[in-house]
Amino acid sequence: MFKNSNEWLRIVESDLAPDQKEQRLRKRYSRQFNIVVSKWFPALRRSECTIKYVVRPFTLEEARIVFHSQPKNLSIEEMFRIAQTLPEGSQQYMNVFKTAVLYHPENPVANLNAACIALMQGDVVSAEKYLLRAPDSKEKTLAMGVVYMLKGQYGEAKSKFKEAESFGLPQASYNMKLLNTIY
Repeated sequence: MFKNSNEWLRIVESDLAPDQKEQRLRKRYSRQFNIVVSKWFPALRRSECTIKYVVRPFTLEEARIVFHSQPKNLSIEEMFRIAQTLPEGSQQYMNVFKTAVLYHPENPVANLNAACIALMQGDVVSAEKYLLRAPDSKEKTLAMGVVYMLKGQYGEAKSKFKEAESFGLPQASYNMKLLNTIY
């Protein structure tokens, strides 16, 4: 505590108006007053609060409307639900997955889906970029095989397809047959 703390407290607890108290303390105990103002007041004048709320997910119909107006307001799951209602491989289907990865660039599943869409469109550069952020999985292994095949790196493609075959992916066998006709 400060020297003369009793006098300090007497002023603080007095019936004086707050401005008068401050004026007296500042005048009589300027060094101590400056310490209180700079060190203690910021902590005393700070308020913290936590607000918790639950956002109701959009219905499928609401999500479709929001997708066309404010897609950033949709969760990744809501975008996937929309995609499931569209014909696989259609332009709208691919657009949903491209939008999903645009607004959720760190989501590993969105990246894997975007990589597959990019491969369907022959965009190897984008597919590789997305696959870097995709989780290690049998699907990623298969997709990497396709990337290598499209880049003409047939040895690497064969290795990835064999690995994907060991995971039991039938597409890997199909891709391996296709590769064998080329390489």
